[in-house]
Amino acid sequence: MSLKLWQFIAIILAALTAGMGFRHLMDLPARIMWDQSRWLENIVTGGHNRMFGTVGASIVVATCVVMPYLAYRLRHHDRAASRLTAVSAACFILALTLWWAFVVPVNIEMDNWIAGPFPANWMSWRVQWEVMHALTTLIQMIGLGALLKSVVEGAQERLAELSAVS
Repeated sequence: MSLKLWQFIAIILAALTAGMGFRHLMDLPARIMWDQSRWLENIVTGGHNRMFGTVGASIVVATCVVMPYLAYRLRHHDRAASRLTAVSAACFILALTLWWAFVVPVNIEMDNWIAGPFPANWMSWRVQWEVMHALTTLIQMIGLGALLKSVVEGAQERLAELSAVS
């Protein structure tokens, strides 16, 4: 596959990944005000986030695989694009790592609440879940920006080279 096709695939995956996070970010102001029953129903039992755990997870993992591969492939063709793509890959991998470290424990804890009572400190769990989703989204947005910059700057350089030749 050509580098252009890999860049296109990486942009689509990065945009989808960041878009899922952005959806969480846009819902945060409303969700942070909900009482415990409404929050749990919408986050866990209501099925509103069901696709995030299946389709969404596949997209995030694919993003974290394609980005480093693209950075590696670009290293001999465009070092600046390779570096920016590596920064992008690092951002998406960092976001996924933070998600595993700070969101997954909340998800596991919330599974206990479905059948039993809410713990007294449920709001601290909610804050951790919401804040970490927001933080990972911001990191993903930086990653998407770095990827787009790598593609745009590479295209500008190629256009300048073509203009110089003609």
